[in-house]
Amino acid sequence: MPTALVCCPVPGAQVLKLAKAGHPIFTAVNDLTDVEVIDLPTDHWPMWSRTVALADAIVQAASH
Repeated sequence: MPTALVCCPVPGAQVLKLAKAGHPIFTAVNDLTDVEVIDLPTDHWPMWSRTVALADAIVQAASH
């Protein structure tokens, strides 16, 4: 199943690296086979700090 990973505050490349290294917070990422990584540099609550950018990221992911 296609999956969009909107990564904030940890950049997507680092999430993938930590998942591959077996970091317990990110191990489930290794089970995904069709992943689109979208970086959204902001704090832990993008729905408050970057509302429009988050909405754009969701629309982008849904359009694929």
